Amino acid sequence: MTKTVVFSIAFFIFSLINFSHANESYTEKELEIFQSHEEKLLSYYKDKILEADTFSIAFTNELQVNLFVDAVIHLLDTVYGSSNFPRLNTLRQLRHFLSWDISHELAYKILYGIDHIDDLSLNEIRYLHRIEESILKSQASPELVAMYNSFGLKSYYNIDSKTLQALYPDTHNSITSVNMGFYPQDRKRLQDLFDHDYVPPGFRGGRFESVPRLFVFCRHDRRYHCLMMMKDKNGEVVRERNGRMWSMPVLALARRGKRYDEVGGYTPSGVYTIDSVMPYADQTRVFGEFRRLILNFIPRSPGEELLKSFLPESSHPYSWWRESVIGRDIGRNLLRIHGAGFKNYNIFSRHYPFVKTIGCIGTREGRYGRTTYRDQRVLLDTMMTASGLEPRYENETKLFGLLYLVEINNIRDHVSLDEMIWYLQRS
Repeated sequence: MTKTVVFSIAFFIFSLINFSHANESYTEKELEIFQSHEEKLLSYYKDKILEADTFSIAFTNELQVNLFVDAVIHLLDTVYGSSNFPRLNTLRQLRHFLSWDISHELAYKILYGIDHIDDLSLNEIRYLHRIEESILKSQASPELVAMYNSFGLKSYYNIDSKTLQALYPDTHNSITSVNMGFYPQDRKRLQDLFDHDYVPPGFRGGRFESVPRLFVFCRHDRRYHCLMMMKDKNGEVVRERNGRMWSMPVLALARRGKRYDEVGGYTPSGVYTIDSVMPYADQTRVFGEFRRLILNFIPRSPGEELLKSFLPESSHPYSWWRESVIGRDIGRNLLRIHGAGFKNYNIFSRHYPFVKTIGCIGTREGRYGRTTYRDQRVLLDTMMTASGLEPRYENETKLFGLLYLVEINNIRDHVSLDEMIWYLQRS
């Protein structure tokens, strides 16, 4: 089967599936199909852009266009400015999309991509004016408001924070509460979070009522290693054979220091579902030898009550979990937990021996000195055992769980297990 035929099939599947990370209108099978092809399609678009062959791509819906724009933004972070980036062809394709009947959210994202390559034309500035007018008329979605605030692409109107607060109080409050500054967690809030085991009845058909919970504790400065800990499907702390709490260093740091509210930024703090693994351990040069765990945002609900139900009440007034709300609303996607095919040769980097990602949680992989890391393999096996499954390859697709990522403080050092034991043990 040729590459063209494979992606024609993928396009057909995409046209049938009305999927959104912000709702629950999909079946588990549709979710599995979508997430597999979504990642492949993004990689395919990157290759086609670098081949300067963008006009051979057939686009049939907004989802494909959105992934193409994501591919452009990812490449702007890595190869823009080099001879490998086909500037004129990419601009031509992005500008062609603006002639389509597309949503304001997608149009704004396209304008954001164009603005990073070239100056906006007069017609493009007028298009941006129309988008801003829809915001001022209270016709914008929470996604568009979040994007407008985070991406910073503004024109004559330059709608200020006070106006956004008056027109969109819920979305604005989420944004401003996160951006007011970092506040360290206290012991009681972390203990409450670690002990909280409530799942809303019927959520995703009960899929997450007895699943492992992964906790990723990070510094505010993501250059330092985070620490992952786990509870099994019965709510018991996962331990090593010697009785010590199981833990694993991980990294949640983005390339180029991008923020949580940017495409390709660091993994937002908050709550996620773990929705199985990718079907194959492909793209090993980037993601390593083992299959990637899939992370998804909690769907939107009025007042974020659904997301709050996954949190203890002591966390509700605080803003740390709202990073994932904003990340979801600006359209971030393809978040994973994965290893690394690349190596970090800079022994002086604070995150050594980890490799930075474009928004995912990274595990250590490869040989460094006398140590060979296979942390993704260890994580998959540990999670299978915590799920009551035999740690076998064929059981990896049965992995489901919840993940909590929280920044605990701004100490300039890697998070250690002894530190987390102190935080989590009640007096």
